[in-house]
Amino acid sequence: MKRVWQLLLVLVVIVTLSVALLIATLTSPYATKVVNRYLLQQIEGISSAEKATFQFPSTITLQGVQLNDTHQTYIELLEAHVNWQWSSPSQLNVPSLLIAGLNIQHKAVINELSLLHSAQIDIDHIALRNVDIAIDGVIARNLSLQLSQPVFSSDSSYGVAKGQLKVQLDQIYWQGEALDNIYLDMDIFPAESKIYALSFAWNKASFSTQAEQQGDRWRLLNTQIDKLTYDQSTLSTAASSSVNWLQDNITSIDNLAITNSHFYLDRDRIENLQLNVAQLTAPFDLWQQNTELSLDADNVVWQGELWLSPIVVASLTQDKVNIEQLSTQLHQGQINLSGQVTPNAIKLSNFSVRGLKWHIEQASQLQLLHQLSARYQDISIEKAKLSNVQVIYLATPNLWQVSGLDVEGESLTLRNNNEFALWQGRLTASANTLNAFGLYSAQPWLATHNREGKWVIDDLYIPLENGVIDTKASMDMSLPSRPWELHVDGFGIPSQSLIEPVIPQLNWQGFGDLTMDLSGLGGDAAMLSHSLTGYSNLELRELFLVSPAGEFAIDANLIELRFERGRFSLPESTLSGEGVAGVIYGEGDLLSPEHSELMFELKHQHESQCLQIARDVINQRSQMQLGCPQ
Repeated sequence: MKRVWQLLLVLVVIVTLSVALLIATLTSPYATKVVNRYLLQQIEGISSAEKATFQFPSTITLQGVQLNDTHQTYIELLEAHVNWQWSSPSQLNVPSLLIAGLNIQHKAVINELSLLHSAQIDIDHIALRNVDIAIDGVIARNLSLQLSQPVFSSDSSYGVAKGQLKVQLDQIYWQGEALDNIYLDMDIFPAESKIYALSFAWNKASFSTQAEQQGDRWRLLNTQIDKLTYDQSTLSTAASSSVNWLQDNITSIDNLAITNSHFYLDRDRIENLQLNVAQLTAPFDLWQQNTELSLDADNVVWQGELWLSPIVVASLTQDKVNIEQLSTQLHQGQINLSGQVTPNAIKLSNFSVRGLKWHIEQASQLQLLHQLSARYQDISIEKAKLSNVQVIYLATPNLWQVSGLDVEGESLTLRNNNEFALWQGRLTASANTLNAFGLYSAQPWLATHNREGKWVIDDLYIPLENGVIDTKASMDMSLPSRPWELHVDGFGIPSQSLIEPVIPQLNWQGFGDLTMDLSGLGGDAAMLSHSLTGYSNLELRELFLVSPAGEFAIDANLIELRFERGRFSLPESTLSGEGVAGVIYGEGDLLSPEHSELMFELKHQHESQCLQIARDVINQRSQMQLGCPQ
């Protein structure tokens, strides 16, 4: 390139001294010979031109220019339109300069562009066509460039301080990454450049944007991304560095549209994303935006769950997300909600779930609920409706299942100051079946409400195969001491579900009738231990014990457990039968469990089969002996 500018300077000098003779010669058939013999010999490093022409009055064209450098640089075409400055013979004005067909393989050619701001040359328009570049691992193919009204400065990038730039490029390749079909239209100004259009393709995805420079960073105006597949696990070093650069150097995005794109992150993914969002600002924190967005996708994996066909329409303000619509399919069910989310609270106006079938096989499947519990101090729902929901919990030995669950609630406050409860509102629930704690129930029913801080279970009705459990309860949530009452009437309850939590080693068959009338303070464990008062009566009937020693019938007296301000007593209750002798007894204080006891003892001998068991219920220690003494 340096040789080119030297050529132009020499041409100006010669033309100024011998204009008439030069014009006559250059317009003759001998122009090429004259240029090679007399003009190019004066320019160090230029070997020859295959053809030279001059079109009166101002166009000089050289074809097949061969530079005499170590890389044998070859320029297919060099064309300059020149304005002759008769008053200033040393000053050359070039309205336009075209360089076409150039293969640049060393930095020296680019560095020679610094000659362009020579005081002797004034260039209005520079054009490059069909230029290939291969320098330091950077490969650019079929570059076309137009630079108008340039102002050159050695302190600016590539020597250009101001100008109007247009670039087209088939491909640029660097460190294993390729950008294709690049187009750039911009005005260059110090710290205030403007990009009117930038588009390119990467990994079969297309990108386009407009931008404004703001100091050392950029504001994107209208940005579109289509058919992007972003896989964090396979991202190259070059692509990762580019993403980091964008995060550090973009101040805001006025409008962003992402279509038909897939994102694969460490544990999360989103497929076929369609996203429109406006007025994003750095550092792009969710709670620091003032924008509106719409989103839909084929599916999303988030918090370990697969969400199908999610749709989100929302507006974001400082520390607030207003959800106009959120709908998705999860575990074959349809979820819809709207409302408001802040960094510490969820306030939904509507929440509905229909047809959900959730099989919880691992505790990790509950991580979303754990996240909600850990992050949000307050959760409320104005209207809630769940219909035909099934949940099967298999993550622990305490398995449970509910099917055909229907729930309706209004004005619900479910979490307040990090504590789950029904703090406000009314809720009803019913189910086709409930299987939990060893109980099977068809058509269980719950009605509960909280008004002015008093949480009341109006009715918890659990029909059983051979009986029913009916429960009523209340707790005053407005008082720090949380006074509460509980009333339970149960008939025909399977004995195993009543006894196994206390004496887990044995298999009990039969039924129990349970009556409970308890009250106390629920502010904390100490209050409960000081205040628990009431009774629990259990009558066991049709009772059989299945043990390693065999199966045998047992008659049991009424088991009466009494509480008085935290102190409890269980008068001795006997168990008897053929070869059976047993007893249940105990007393103590909830404040001093180490000085309390609640004991179960049983001996059985039938022919050659013997069983002896002792269970310390409070300390959960057992002794069992099989076999008869010798």
